[in-house]
Amino acid sequence: MPAQFMNPPTMHTPRGYTHVVTVTAEKLIYISGQIAIDAAGNVVGKDDFRAQAEQVYANLGAALEAA
Repeated sequence: MPAQFMNPPTMHTPRGYTHVVTVTAEKLIYISGQIAIDAAGNVVGKDDFRAQAEQVYANLGAALEAA
């Protein structure tokens, strides 16, 4: 699956990354609204950014596995 890398002339010149990458794929997955809520509906890590981020990443992993 070939990728196209683009840096639009109307945007600043990036250093070490590309502003836009496009690929043609057979499957596209959209994931939205991930917050620090566990499977039981409990808020995880109140006042603890690291714990909240870990829960969000766990939620993302579960969503991707389900897809």
